[in-house]
Amino acid sequence: MFKKILQQTDLTPSQAEIINYLLQNKEAKASEIAKRIKRSRAIVYKEVEELEGLGLLKKMQQPNKVATFCAGHPSLLKKLLENKENQLKKDQQLFNSYLPEMISSYNLINNQPGIKFYEGISGLKEIYEEILAEGKDFYLIRTAYEPAYNDKIAPIVEEFIRQRVKKHLKVTAIIPSDVEDKEKDTAWLLKRFNVGKEMYTAPVEIDIFGDKVAILSFGKELVGMIAESKQIAQSFKQLFLMASLASKTEQF
Repeated sequence: MFKKILQQTDLTPSQAEIINYLLQNKEAKASEIAKRIKRSRAIVYKEVEELEGLGLLKKMQQPNKVATFCAGHPSLLKKLLENKENQLKKDQQLFNSYLPEMISSYNLINNQPGIKFYEGISGLKEIYEEILAEGKDFYLIRTAYEPAYNDKIAPIVEEFIRQRVKKHLKVTAIIPSDVEDKEKDTAWLLKRFNVGKEMYTAPVEIDIFGDKVAILSFGKELVGMIAESKQIAQSFKQLFLMASLASKTEQF
């Protein structure tokens, strides 16, 4: 009667049959249960022991008599289902955290561009960590949209710069700015190409490192992506060099 729905609570088929039988019969011996559900006694003894541990059935033992079993309150099954749902959510979160790497690996061996997506402050940190882990000098197009670097984001960017300098990674950047600070640029291992602020106003930062391109959107939403493709990275580098020709000044 209840066997199919009981299996949805993460019970084994044998456990579902045992609970189903006991919900329709007040109590029974293990041998009787085995006979009724057509399972071996060994399986039934194993399953009732586990069900007892889960609190889904009760064992009643009287002196000099064979133990009998009865079902626990059905509300306990609801708790089991809730635990299953919670575990499923955790499994989904864990799977989703590995999915970008799995897709990247798949695309890499199949000669397709690998793309990983990121969200929020944690995503921003992950992108910067990957740039640092690449361990190579890179290209940067910085946004002139100042609100992009708000109080939450600015410390992360500053820490990224500190770690980059510590690793001696040089950056060649196109910066929509009229401000020049040779001393700071030298300290930050920065080679800059200044362009007018009106030339690039989108709240998006672009980093080209190794065979990867990172795109960070600092608009209403904080999202980003990393595309891993030699061809795509090469095209962005060439676009960067073309854009640098429009620069007002060049600082070394």
